[in-house]
Amino acid sequence: MAQQLLAEGEAATVRENGQVNAQVIHEMTAALAVAGDKARELFVLSQLDLLVAEVADKVRKMQLGSVHVIDSGDGRALPALSASYPASVVAVLHTLKDLTGVDVSAILSGSAQ
Repeated sequence: MAQQLLAEGEAATVRENGQVNAQVIHEMTAALAVAGDKARELFVLSQLDLLVAEVADKVRKMQLGSVHVIDSGDGRALPALSASYPASVVAVLHTLKDLTGVDVSAILSGSAQ
C-alpha cells in the first residue's frame, strides 16, 4: 500500500509538471503568434537568462594568469585593460546579434525599432 501511494505521488508530480510545461508552450506559441515580426526577438529575450548563464559559465571557467601592463608613459595602458572587460560583453552581444538577428543591446537600451 505504501509503495502504491509513493508511486501515485510521483506520478502526480510528473503529470502536474507535464501540464505546466504544456501550458507554458501553449502561452509562448500564442505570444509568438501575436508578436508577428517581433517573434524572434520575443523568443530570444525569453531565453536571455539561459544565454547569459551559458556565457557567464564559459567566462567563469576561464583562467587568467599574471597580467603585466606595460605603459609607454602616457597612462593609457591600465584604462585600456579595464575597458576591455565591458568591450568583451559588447562583443558577445554583437555575436548574439549575428547569430540570431536580434539586437539585444538595442532592445535593452530601448532603441530597438
